[in-house]
Parts: sequence; structure tokens; C-alpha cells
Amino acid sequence: MVGSWAPRLEAEGWKFWKRSKTEPSTLSQGASVPVEDVSAQEAEKQRVENEKNLQKEQRAQRRAEEKRQSELTQESKKTQRQIRREQREVVSRQKKVVRSLTKNQQKVGGYQPADKPSFFRRLFSRKSKSDGFFIPSDK
Repeated sequence: MVGSWAPRLEAEGWKFWKRSKTEPSTLSQGASVPVEDVSAQEAEKQRVENEKNLQKEQRAQRRAEEKRQSELTQESKKTQRQIRREQREVVSRQKKVVRSLTKNQQKVGGYQPADKPSFFRRLFSRKSKSDGFFIPSDK
């Protein structure tokens, strides 16, 4: 190892078996913020107040988010209802058009023959021979 003879940094404050009288320049692990001249009770009051304020802000944000979410769901439900209503209207219009087309076809075409007309249809569609015998009277 290169430089294994170099002094270790963590032993700067020590001289062999004695600790030097100077205070370390780094903070202890527990103290992340330099301590001011504030009593423990005042610090606790301030901490509690800060927590309350933070909770209030979180509640307000949560309420705003819930309100926004409910508005979004209401809007989506409204649009879904509108879409369903329009689809029902389209279906009803299509049914009306199909009905009117079939009625018009029946009026224009009359009887739609299948393979062979029925016996009664053939029977009643014949004209009797005596129809031409009578002279039509003009009124």
C-alpha cells in the first residue's frame, strides 16, 4: 500500500493516549442545526406550532385535490351520459328510417313474391271473364 505510513485524519485531535483540549470543529451527529439561545420549552412550542401549520397546509392541499378529483369525475360522468343519450337518439333515428323505408317499399312494391305465390293469392288475383261484359257507367 502506498502511503500507509501517513497519519490518519480521525486521530488529529488525539496525541497518542491523551485527547487534546481543543473542541472538534464538526458538529455531533444529533445536532444538525447550530443551537441558538432558546430554551427547551420554547423550542418544543415552536416545533409543535410548525407541525400544526404543516398539518393545516396538508389538509388544505388534500381538500383541494379531493375537490378537483370530484369535479373531474362529475365531468366525466356528465360526458358519458351525454354520449349514451346521443347513441340512443342515433339508434332511434335509424329504427325510424328503417321503418319508413320498409313502409315505402310495401306501398310501392306491394306484394313481394317468394318462390311461388300462394294458392289464395293466385285465386283472387285472376280476373273473371265476365268483367268486360258490363259497360262501365259514367257518373
